[in-house]
Amino acid sequence: MLDKIKDLRFFFYLIFVFLLPYNNLNLYIGFEIRKVVWFVWIILAIISFKSCFSIKCIKQFLYPLWLQLLFMACIGLYGHLRYFYSTTLFNYEVVLAILFLLMSINELKININRIQKVYNTFIISLGVLSIFAMLGIGLGINNEETGRLTIFGSNANDLGNWAVCAIVFCVYSLLHKCNLIMRIIFIIAIPLLLNLVASSASRGAFIFLLIVLCLFAITTNTTQKYKKMILFILFILIGYLSFIWIMSNELMRDRMISFITEEDTSGRNIIWSIGFSMIVERSICGWGINGYIQEMTTRYGEYRSMHNMFLEYWVTSGIVGLFLLCMFFYRFGRRVIKIRKVDNLPLILYTLVIMIALKTGGVQASLFFWFLISISIALSNSLILKSSK
Repeated sequence: MLDKIKDLRFFFYLIFVFLLPYNNLNLYIGFEIRKVVWFVWIILAIISFKSCFSIKCIKQFLYPLWLQLLFMACIGLYGHLRYFYSTTLFNYEVVLAILFLLMSINELKININRIQKVYNTFIISLGVLSIFAMLGIGLGINNEETGRLTIFGSNANDLGNWAVCAIVFCVYSLLHKCNLIMRIIFIIAIPLLLNLVASSASRGAFIFLLIVLCLFAITTNTTQKYKKMILFILFILIGYLSFIWIMSNELMRDRMISFITEEDTSGRNIIWSIGFSMIVERSICGWGINGYIQEMTTRYGEYRSMHNMFLEYWVTSGIVGLFLLCMFFYRFGRRVIKIRKVDNLPLILYTLVIMIALKTGGVQASLFFWFLISISIALSNSLILKSSK
């Protein structure tokens, strides 16, 4: 009976992964489909509590995150008592995201083959999304930056990041053993996903794509040097063709030119300047979440995220919170480097995670962000366990 519940739980987890890019897709009765699936998945997880909430293999990653949340709560309480900020102690969406990380890793640790099913599901999800974009279904335009593609109300930068991640999974699968049908699906999916990157006009996603392609060329393990050279040249060629394809999009081309010639960062330089001035004033313990929101609104005119996870943690929880965050990424990085010669996907995902954290707003509450981390950690743990036997 318990095994059937676990299989059903994993089925709902796959549905949830498929729906990650569809966070604004609602049912007719007003509920988000993803939230309904999330609720069912949690209920099934509670029924089989021990197997889904175990911290045995990942406590070294969770402890810094939990300590950071506890410290943030203390800063929030102090801000409320001293400066009369509102009583929100920490970002509850981050709590849910860390819970998702724990549950996701436990889903994937049961069987290493499950990881392949998960990223195949994500590829299919983004492939469907790109087809919707081509057909004009759910299509919209970003109001802040006219012309940037959104689908079902998603952020254009998120759209680009999702597509790059799906391309990473496609390339990785093509380099490893998979059946002919799946290879055909991946080959067809890559042009669709490249078109999605171009349509999002996300400069960051475009740069991420080029970097991960280079990483694939450098880190893909092969015993024969001539194969390594052929692989490297092949990736350079793919990168160049991707560059030509994506830059053929007029909006993407204009945004890249403005970034190079005018140092246009979409206002990030101003936000970061304000952030550093706030850090100077309270560098040890930070402003807390509500203190940061109020102070940013006062100095900038409206609330804006730092668009940098490390900087935002420094502002809100000071050098203590930043240290705890860096401890998490240090332990995470040490784990993926340990098995880089066995499998390069965890290292590539780790690099992608760091790049996203450095330029994306509110990423600490993004389930997609923690989804990438969960795959990287779960695959690393599985490979280490396999090699130790």
